[in-house]
Amino acid sequence: MSSRRTTTILELDRDFLSAVGVSRSADGVVVHDSLLAPRPSDIDPADAPRMGRWVGDHLRESGLSKGPVTIALPRRDVVLKRLDVPEHLDDRELISLVKLNMSRQITVANEAVIDHGVPTTTGDSRFVLAGALPGERMSWLQEVTKEAGLKVAHIHLLARGIEPIASRAGHTNELLLGIALGLGSAEIVVLEAGRPVFARSVEIVRPGKDQSVEAYSERLAVEIKRTWMSYRVSPGAGEIESVLVLGDDELSRSVASRCGEALETASRTIGTPGWIESRQPLPSELLALVGVAAAQGDDVLDFANPRQPADRTANVRQLALAGVFAMILLGGGGWVLANGALGTLESQLKNAKDRQKELGADTLKLYGDLARGAHLKAWLEPDTDWVAHLQFLSERLPVPEDGLVNSIQAQFEGGDVSFEKTGGGIQGNWDASAIATFSFGGSAEREGILTDLRQRLLDGGIYRVNTVGPDGGDRYQFRLATGELSPGKPEAGEP
Repeated sequence: MSSRRTTTILELDRDFLSAVGVSRSADGVVVHDSLLAPRPSDIDPADAPRMGRWVGDHLRESGLSKGPVTIALPRRDVVLKRLDVPEHLDDRELISLVKLNMSRQITVANEAVIDHGVPTTTGDSRFVLAGALPGERMSWLQEVTKEAGLKVAHIHLLARGIEPIASRAGHTNELLLGIALGLGSAEIVVLEAGRPVFARSVEIVRPGKDQSVEAYSERLAVEIKRTWMSYRVSPGAGEIESVLVLGDDELSRSVASRCGEALETASRTIGTPGWIESRQPLPSELLALVGVAAAQGDDVLDFANPRQPADRTANVRQLALAGVFAMILLGGGGWVLANGALGTLESQLKNAKDRQKELGADTLKLYGDLARGAHLKAWLEPDTDWVAHLQFLSERLPVPEDGLVNSIQAQFEGGDVSFEKTGGGIQGNWDASAIATFSFGGSAEREGILTDLRQRLLDGGIYRVNTVGPDGGDRYQFRLATGELSPGKPEAGEP
């Protein structure tokens, strides 16, 4: 039997409004009402007051406006990072470390709302998933919900709703890539041992009745492959074992099949599970929204209630209050003694607060200095093995009878700096990715030699090859780029 309290889960996308009214039951979630509506073309999403009035009117007409609401944000609205953290950090140190790292990801850090989950250990990697909701987006949400007459209880990520559906279906012992197909975007999450470790949002509008399902699936498959490539560079990342698409309609099955082919792995779909009870058939685009209501655990990000450091002065204040109480009880001659004790405690409280501020500022400054120094050092260290690259390229160039190379130029460009923890604090290995580019051109003596040359340069996956200038005739100019500092040692038997 469901509980009487109904909660509205709301997705405030810029172009669509999605909402469900749900309540908890003994075995799962009951869906009482639902809403899917496109934004009218005459309403500017940047006009928060008018947007809020439109949202409020639609929710009231659907019976969904009562009680506190939970907002589910698309992943693109939030800066999400996987941060390596050392062991033996208390809550205050962890919050300081997260805020320091996330402040470098956004322009105005003080206006952002930052939250994080609990540290997770996978293999040799210990990390925490942290998110920052920019202040501009938070202000927009507050203005829209205020104008709509809504009281916000929680702000979660929409992608977090994929995990309960996948976990309750038994997908907890595999590295899973889950996909939720919404109206205006597709939410993607990587689940490791049932916990989210990576998330991404793709802005792609769900196809209408007269639009191509195959074209949508093909485009999404490309984005899924990019998601996998972005995830695999994370420390300790494994290979995706399967793809799970929420929904069991024609679009969901097409996306699952095409994405499975793109990643060369198993794929499947899942319709409305038995633990979700709905009065009417539930559209697949609302499954993740319902899943948000079932998401639980200490790793759920909530930007309406971000984690706060523990109050270390609480005990001191309690002692001060006890002194006041004793003063009242003693009365008369005891008043002077109690008043003196209270003054001492207040002085100790003030000194403790001042010391806390000093230590907090010193800690943040130390973390910042260490990070900046290590970051700069890593930036200056990478060096490319030019001789090895030139040898590797020369072995793949045509013989002089087929073509000549007239010129070759090489250039080194710095890239992003990454960090891998190896010890306590923020000690670890800082590595800078680098891009080596090669430009060379020449002439070809026979037809087809340029196609063969381009294929030989692409084989092995070391270089990205672009043609500069006309792609034909007997002259050619190629530009190669690679993130490998060295192409590697030649295989046995090669010169």
